[in-house]
Amino acid sequence: MNNIEIIICTEKGYLEATSKLLVASLRRFGGAYKDLPIYSYQPRKNERVSKETIRFFEENHVHFIDEELNRDFTHYPFANKPLVCSHREEASAADTLIFLDSDVIVVGEPREFQLNKAVDLALRPVDEKSIAIESFDEDNSKYWRDLYELLDVDEVRYVHTTMDRKRVVEYYNKCHIVAKADRFLFRNWKENFERVMQAGLRSDRGVGFVEQSVFSA
Repeated sequence: MNNIEIIICTEKGYLEATSKLLVASLRRFGGAYKDLPIYSYQPRKNERVSKETIRFFEENHVHFIDEELNRDFTHYPFANKPLVCSHREEASAADTLIFLDSDVIVVGEPREFQLNKAVDLALRPVDEKSIAIESFDEDNSKYWRDLYELLDVDEVRYVHTTMDRKRVVEYYNKCHIVAKADRFLFRNWKENFERVMQAGLRSDRGVGFVEQSVFSA
């Protein structure tokens, strides 16, 4: 098995409970992957977790990283994802890094965590269309055109959403990302996310999912 690490974010409140459930489920049902190193980040200074949560992490061999990585986008909690992933990528000696949303649970051995030599990245398309577009002629297409132009994307590819089966311009869910560390995908994600936020690009269908559309692009 390749050297694999898991990255999660844990902040006070709801994410504390879900993070503990995620950790407990992996440790119990993860099979050959149950003892993978887990790094839980607390990236915003005003969202501190309880001593009980820290104690739970210690008991379950979770590395708790209390570092204020999200200073510029504290109003946008999803910014935590690219910021912590990039930080871990820079510090880690692992072959594969896996980001998991804290509300993920493990109910069986997650064999898909193991990437073969020909694969750099494993993702799941979004369940429903949401802010995605089926063509560059529809509503909300200006956001994607501007996004592709800003990030110098010159190839358009398509995926099918997993529930409503729409053929959309490449758009992936970020609840779990399995990536080869030496491809520096997380560093690129962070840098591109910051470019998009600073440029003020936002979808007409809401302010959310910036980090998700950036990674997809």
